[in-house]
Amino acid sequence: DTRAAHTEAVPNTIATLRAFADRMTDEDTRAEAILQELLAGSREEWMPRLNEHPEWRTAGVVRKLIAQAYTTVVAMPKDAVETMTIATDIAEQLNPADYPSDTVARLRGAAWRDKAYALYYVGQFTDAEAAIFVSERHFSYCTVNEYELARLGIVKALVLRPFERFSEASDAAVASARTFEQHGDLDKTVSARLAEVHMLFSRDLYAQAELVLLCLERQIS
Repeated sequence: DTRAAHTEAVPNTIATLRAFADRMTDEDTRAEAILQELLAGSREEWMPRLNEHPEWRTAGVVRKLIAQAYTTVVAMPKDAVETMTIATDIAEQLNPADYPSDTVARLRGAAWRDKAYALYYVGQFTDAEAAIFVSERHFSYCTVNEYELARLGIVKALVLRPFERFSEASDAAVASARTFEQHGDLDKTVSARLAEVHMLFSRDLYAQAELVLLCLERQIS
């Protein structure tokens, strides 16, 4: 787009952005209290309790569940699967017209990505791959999606490994690392490169794996 950019502020745009930011803050604040009540007791109680409270189905609740996804997976893997099932269930029922741009599509993609990782963590590899496909579809609706797809690529590499689809998994890891390098995200680059190394180990390509590790060592030193 070679058109000259406007440098003056557009009041309507500013008002819209502020209203959206205020709404997100309010949703997130309310979500903290909702999660304490929603996730009380055993995980078998969570979804029935959610169904009794349709007012809890907000983007803020989904964001909070995504934010705690990784720590939940490490501490209580089966609980993580259930929380991300709740997150995807809520996200799928959000009305995109109620939010600006591709907000809902991006939220859905992130929820399904983290569900895929939780399913992988508990060994449900087929279900994890299915969740990856859904996540990819939602991210495809986003105008800018390279970074989100790169995050998904790490999960994809991990999920494909048990199926011995090592070449496809390596391609996903390498593509993700390249995107993270372009974005200057060293932590995510390391994660993607380590996923690539695991794929090389699985194919007995130890010399190539060593080269990747040596290159990675230079990057982080």
